[in-house]
Amino acid sequence: MISKIISAQYAQAVNFTQPQPAPNNILTATGSTIGPDTVRISNEGKAALIASKLQPPKKGSNTIGSIEDDFSNLTSFVENKIQSLYKELGIPSNSKMNIHGGTDGTILVAGQSPLSDKLAAAINADATLSNAIRGVASMASALEAIKKQQEFAAAYDKNPVAAVERFGYLLEDGHNYHVSLSMQNNHLETKVDYI
Repeated sequence: MISKIISAQYAQAVNFTQPQPAPNNILTATGSTIGPDTVRISNEGKAALIASKLQPPKKGSNTIGSIEDDFSNLTSFVENKIQSLYKELGIPSNSKMNIHGGTDGTILVAGQSPLSDKLAAAINADATLSNAIRGVASMASALEAIKKQQEFAAAYDKNPVAAVERFGYLLEDGHNYHVSLSMQNNHLETKVDYI
């Protein structure tokens, strides 16, 4: 079940155990019963599903283009806010700062300026900005997962065996997307790595 938190534009996935029919209650079209099958959905597939639920309800359906537009708008917001913080804290605009989320949800900053700790504190003190940074990271990883899925689907249509050989790593558990942002010369860049 996906529950929307509309004001922050994030989704929360909650698993509820559903009663499953006994294998002997599953009938095929011919009337014979079948046993249980196991279906594994990759993290990328899960991320694509969650990404499709991230946006607030709009007329019509969400498209990758609308998610990309929302990502672009949110990235511009973050870029402008961080530019303001650079000026407010006296950080030279050519100082490169790497920004990413910590495992505890805080925003971490590492950079060329001794003021990187002050920038991190200012970002974390601003709930709107820190949530926007988290939003940029989640949308960037979702868009990358969608892109990889589209590449896999196109390759699979041409040659399923070659596609699985090429993209098989996407089907393995234990991998994730790591998103980092870097700010330099008044520009925010997003980098997504599959680890």
